Amino acid sequence: MLLRRLQPTHQQDALQYRGLKFKYVQSAHQLHEEEARQCDAIVIEYTRAEQADFVLTELRRSDEALLYLKPVFVKGIRVAPHLLKQTDGLFDSDNVQSHAETVSMIQERIAEMPEHLVGTDASDAMLLKTVQYAYARHADIVPFRDRYSQVGYSVPFLSYLLNDGEDKTALDLLQTGVQREYFTAKLIDRINLCHACTSSYLNFRETCTSCGDLDLKAEDIVHHFRCAYVGPMSDFVRGDQLVCPKCDKGLRHIGIDYDKPSETNCCNTCGHQSQEAHMKAACVDCGHESDIRDIDTYDVSKMTLTSVATDVARKGLRPAPAATAPVDALPTALFDLLLHQERERLKLRPAYSVVGTVTLDTSQLGHLN
Repeated sequence: MLLRRLQPTHQQDALQYRGLKFKYVQSAHQLHEEEARQCDAIVIEYTRAEQADFVLTELRRSDEALLYLKPVFVKGIRVAPHLLKQTDGLFDSDNVQSHAETVSMIQERIAEMPEHLVGTDASDAMLLKTVQYAYARHADIVPFRDRYSQVGYSVPFLSYLLNDGEDKTALDLLQTGVQREYFTAKLIDRINLCHACTSSYLNFRETCTSCGDLDLKAEDIVHHFRCAYVGPMSDFVRGDQLVCPKCDKGLRHIGIDYDKPSETNCCNTCGHQSQEAHMKAACVDCGHESDIRDIDTYDVSKMTLTSVATDVARKGLRPAPAATAPVDALPTALFDLLLHQERERLKLRPAYSVVGTVTLDTSQLGHLN
C-alpha cells in the first residue's frame, strides 16, 4: 500500500505525486485557469519554442510571487536549448521524485517572501523579482549565449520581464544589483556592442587607410638578398617566374635568393599601398559603421547573491532614504583654497562677496515627539 501511495497519479492534464500537483499546459491562456494558479508546478508540453516563451512571459510578469516564482519544467523532444536555461529543467515522469524535491525546496523559500510586489517602480520590481528567483532556486544568475538575443546573451528569468530589443537592459539591471551589493560578479565574457543600437552582431573588416574603402588585396612583400630591393610580389612576377625589377636577376629559392618579410595592402579603389589597414565594424542590425575605438565593450558576469540580497528577497526593497543636504560637502582644505582664490580675485577687481555661517541648535531635539 505504501508503494502504491507514492506512485504518481495521472489525470488528463495533470500529475500528482506526494501531495504535489504538476499541471500540464501548452499555451499561455491556460495559466488563467484556477487549476493552473493553484498547482504546485507548471509543466510546459513542448510543441514550439514560441508557445513555451509565451507561457513563461505570462508567468514571470505576474505581480504574485506564487506565480512569477512558480516552478516550471518543460516536457518534450528536442526542446529549444534556451528553455532549459529558463526553466527548472526537462521534465521526466520517471524522475518525478527529483522534480518533487526541487518543487518543495522552491516552495519553502517562496513562503519566506512577501506575496506581492509593493511600492517598487518597474526597474526595481524586475531586479527584486530576479533576486527572489535566484534565492528561491538557491542558484547563481548566469547569462547564457543566445543567438536570438540582440547582445548575444540572455539572462535567466530576467529576460522574460523585458520587451524585444531590451536585451542590454537585462545586463544593466544586473550591474545595478552589483552596485546595490545584491550580487558579487564573476566575469565570464566581454562583448562588443554597436555604439548606435547596442547590437552585438558586428562585421569586422579592414579598410584602406587612405580612402576608407574595403576593396583591399593583401600582397606579400619580397626582399631580394642580392641587390636589397624590396617591393610587392607583383613587381617580381614575369609570366611564371620571379625576376627582380632592379637587377633583372631571377629568384628561384625562398630563403636563399629572397624572403617575404611582411605583407602590404593594395587598395583596388584608389591604388594606395600600406602595410597597415584601418579596422572598422559594421553593425548587421542597423548598418552603422564605426571605428574599433568607438565600439562599446561590455562585461558579462555570473551573479552570486550576497547576504544583502537574501534579506531583500525575504523582506522586499527598503524605501529609498529621503534626500538630505550634505554635511561638510567640501573638505576644509578645499574650502580654504577657494576662499583664498576669492580674496585674490577681489583684489584685482573690486566687488562684493558674501560668506555666511549656519549654526544648528540641537538642544531641543530630545523634546520633539
